[in-house]
Amino acid sequence: MINIQSFSDLHPMIVHFPIAFFLMYFVVEIVSNLIKSDLLNKMILILLISGVLSGIVAVLSGNQAKFESEKITKNHQMKVEYVESIELHEDYATAAVWYFTFIVALRIYLLIKKKFSKKMKIIYIALALIGALLIFQTASHGGELVYKFGIGTRLLE
Repeated sequence: MINIQSFSDLHPMIVHFPIAFFLMYFVVEIVSNLIKSDLLNKMILILLISGVLSGIVAVLSGNQAKFESEKITKNHQMKVEYVESIELHEDYATAAVWYFTFIVALRIYLLIKKKFSKKMKIIYIALALIGALLIFQTASHGGELVYKFGIGTRLLE
């Protein structure tokens, strides 16, 4: 049985949703340029909106997890290196959520104004790639916090 003490305990479970949504969005964005389909275009919007919403929850639970982990690592030797890693993780996560929020807002605006052209679809592949790289960096630094510093495990308690 899962014992959840705080919102921060949900962070390791929640973070996988925006990762999956945003990386799947990247793939579907590419495929939609090869295959013209209204279904794929709707799927893109669903993936982006789901990614942004789950990303917001992941960032909020991550902020809580950071607060909790700082109590644990207060007097730990690895404090300086840990702080650098967690700050990078937090910065990339926040940037990714804002970035994808911008992407979905711009896409909706262009669709409403009927200005989402073939040229824009190609630009969106580049934007999706940049977003995927942000997600990769966020996940990489998050993994480092777990595997290098034991954050999110009960090893430091």
